[in-house]
Amino acid sequence: MEVPEAYKKGQKYFHRVCSNCHGSDAMGKHTQAPRLIDEEYLSNNFSDDDIREIVLTGTDKMPSQKKNVTSEEITEIIKYLRYSQKSAGLEAEDDEDNEK
Repeated sequence: MEVPEAYKKGQKYFHRVCSNCHGSDAMGKHTQAPRLIDEEYLSNNFSDDDIREIVLTGTDKMPSQKKNVTSEEITEIIKYLRYSQKSAGLEAEDDEDNEK
């Protein structure tokens, strides 16, 4: 799927740094890494700052990526992820109309 120009840098950085584990579409695939296009990772559950922190410091399962990305690149990756979540029909706001 072609992403709008505003998200292309983030997509490029995501593919370079994140896709080996999270899949090129951020759906997790056959790795242990979680799918990021998921309600669990929407901004009301998992803020942009949470994502930035995990990218920089890592978790028990994910190594720190601070040697692999700049702060600006992380910002672009987060923008791309939020766009991808929205494109998949996931919204952070509780919208009762979507629950039919």
